[in-house]
Amino acid sequence: MSREKWDDIRIYHEKGILDKTGAGFQSPVEFALKHLIYVIWSNQYVCTSQYSVTRDYLSYYSMIYVISGEMLFQYEGTEYRLKEDEAIIMDLRKPHYYRAVSGRLVKWEMLFNGGAAGPYYELMRAGGNICFQVKGRTKHLVSQIMEKCADSPQNDHELSLTITQLLYLICFSNQPERSPEIRAAISYIEENFGSSIRISDVSEAVCLSRAYFTRAFRRDVGRTPAEYLLEVRMNHAKEMLT
Repeated sequence: MSREKWDDIRIYHEKGILDKTGAGFQSPVEFALKHLIYVIWSNQYVCTSQYSVTRDYLSYYSMIYVISGEMLFQYEGTEYRLKEDEAIIMDLRKPHYYRAVSGRLVKWEMLFNGGAAGPYYELMRAGGNICFQVKGRTKHLVSQIMEKCADSPQNDHELSLTITQLLYLICFSNQPERSPEIRAAISYIEENFGSSIRISDVSEAVCLSRAYFTRAFRRDVGRTPAEYLLEVRMNHAKEMLT
């Protein structure tokens, strides 16, 4: 893509930017552009309260992660305020506006597209999950994406896999019909899967008997706690092998 096309994104001349670090524009391989979720740009910014962006259209999806400070977003007729360790995913084909609220803001943003990006976004939108907390397993994946985006050269296949895992997690790990105890159990598993935890450890952590916990978990999640724990460990192993 030509440099003139990149200039349409208008990220170099925004007010209130004190510092920016990261890979900037990427050049995904042809296979990634045709078949994978690919990242076209990513950067981390340190901003003042003057920082703001207004656009009518950009043919990408954006994930903005507030590392520290606070931001305000106006998108699809709704106002969102995000604080530290919160993130939002938007379809930039729709008009959007966002700005710093705090005197100092540190945020990371990536522009991505392709593959299942669109269908996953629609699932998030339908479930009311375009805003999410960056903690536990989610924070682990976001950190991995940030690191992979900074690699030179970028491994498009590995990056696509990690983004897909994050989008899946956002869509399916915190569904509103799950009880508070089951959501707490999922968080416990995702934060401790690397240690020798047992299902009894998880049930004790959420103050439920093992038998009741197993039935409730299967009802809400669609698989047993043991199956879910194995799935989380297998997904992590696949990441490491990749």
